[in-house]
Amino acid sequence: MRFGRVLTTAMVAGVLAFTPAAAFAGSQLVGGGIWNYGTSAGAIYSHYLHNTQCHGASVHNGKLYRVTNIKPGVWAKVHAKDWPMRVDHAYWHKCA
Repeated sequence: MRFGRVLTTAMVAGVLAFTPAAAFAGSQLVGGGIWNYGTSAGAIYSHYLHNTQCHGASVHNGKLYRVTNIKPGVWAKVHAKDWPMRVDHAYWHKCA
């Protein structure tokens, strides 16, 4: 009986390992602006809007992609390929 549970667990783990990643999205009020970020359709994205300050957004999927010096009231948007089995990062910033 124990062997059956181990085999089932291994089979489920194998199926999960080869299942495409589900989309993930979040939205936060940060730094006085609105930040949307996540993964969708094989891409990682970061969108940041600040209405009174210069700002930007970036994503890192093993390589850094960045937009900066976006004027107030305009969305800073950046997208990059979402590589499977890698940790993706999304960021926002205000210009110094």
